[in-house]
Amino acid sequence: MTVAKTEYGNVIGGFTKLPWTKNNVWQRDTDAFLFSVTNSEKFNCLKPNHSLYHGGNSGPIFGQGHDFKICDKANENR
Repeated sequence: MTVAKTEYGNVIGGFTKLPWTKNNVWQRDTDAFLFSVTNSEKFNCLKPNHSLYHGGNSGPIFGQGHDFKICDKANENR
């Protein structure tokens, strides 16, 4: 599970049952989803073949369109 607080105070996150790696490949997880704690919402994965990307230069990327991504040094890139 990945959880973040945005600069606007929203708490959001993504869940996957897969362990995190840095092998630069897309992983399939039919149980993956995004969520908003702030708005009490859950968003199921629509394309499970591209539910999670394991990037070597970033944190987890949820969704093929990079719907939720934690960048390297994200707290410094404002």
